Amino acid sequence: MSVLTTLNTIRNGAAAVMTAAASVCLAFLMLIVTADVAMRAIDPKWRISGTLDYVEFSLDWMIYLSIAAAFFAGQVIAVDIIDNWDTRYRFQKIGQMLTLIALIAVGSQIIRPALAVLEWGEVTFDLGILKFYYWIAIWVGIGFSILAVLLDVIAKKGPKT
Repeated sequence: MSVLTTLNTIRNGAAAVMTAAASVCLAFLMLIVTADVAMRAIDPKWRISGTLDYVEFSLDWMIYLSIAAAFFAGQVIAVDIIDNWDTRYRFQKIGQMLTLIALIAVGSQIIRPALAVLEWGEVTFDLGILKFYYWIAIWVGIGFSILAVLLDVIAKKGPKT
C-alpha cells in the first residue's frame, strides 16, 4: 500500500468519523428542541431545564466538526473554470495553502478569548456549564480542519475528486 493510498484512507476515515459525530450532535439538538416544544405545547409549565445550553453546546460541536468533515472529504468550493485552464493544478495548491494560512490565523486568534473565559470563570445561565468548554469544540474543529488541509496538500495531486 502506497503512502498516498494510506493518506487517502485516513482522510476518508476521518471524514466519516467527523460526519457521524456531527450527525449525532444534530440529532441531539433536534431531539431536545422537539421534546421541549412538545412538552410546552401540552402544558406551558413543563420545560426541559437548560434547553438553550444544550442547543448551543451541541450546535457548537456540530458546526465545527462539520467544517472539519468537509475539509477531510475534500468538499471545499473550487472554481471549475480555473481548474479547466490550470493543467498543472497550481491554483489548487495556492488555494490549499491560503486555506491553511487562514485556518492557522483563525486558530491563533481564538486562544486568547478562550483563556480569558476560563480565567473569568464564565458559566451558562441555566446549567452552569463552564463556557470554556464551548471553546474546546472550536479548537477541536479548527485543529482537525488544519490537519485535513495538510493531508490534502500532501496527498492530492491533480483534479479534485
